Amino acid sequence: MPSPSSLTCDDKPVHGKTRLDIYTDGSSLGNPGPSGWAFVAVAIDEAGRVIDRQERFMPGRSVSTNNRAEMAAALNAMQFARDYRTPSGQTVQSVTIATDSQYVAKAFPEWLPKWIARGWQKSNGDAVENRDLWERMIAAADGLELTWCKIKGHSGHPENERADVLAKAAAERAAEQLTCRR
Repeated sequence: MPSPSSLTCDDKPVHGKTRLDIYTDGSSLGNPGPSGWAFVAVAIDEAGRVIDRQERFMPGRSVSTNNRAEMAAALNAMQFARDYRTPSGQTVQSVTIATDSQYVAKAFPEWLPKWIARGWQKSNGDAVENRDLWERMIAAADGLELTWCKIKGHSGHPENERADVLAKAAAERAAEQLTCRR
């Protein structure tokens, strides 16, 4: 089983720098349906030692799609990274966002620049879905040394599995909140 400090991605994080590896997941009960997002953040020092580990999760505020829940997880992870300080007060020099969402992992670094160049249109001429969240993600990424990493979901990676459990729990909480409002 991989350790928290060793991602299984093509673009490895830079060793010799304090870094933050963030494993994100979103969940929608139905598509669309009640949703939630989560992430597990692991801070790693210059020597490759884990120096901090934090978790965040939250139910969605409304019915949403799985893609939007995945995007919300990544957006919140980037916002967390912008403000994060290690236990000794240092900022991190590198951020890797690991996601099991092909949509997020491919779109942000690869497809998004093309969509923007075409005036927020896909190659087939259709409007890009979720533009509001993409624009917020672009703003959140500004100034971050950011690497995107696609990892296989449900493959035993402890942080990815934990983010999945937290995201599902958040979606279930959102479902309960919707039921209570009726």
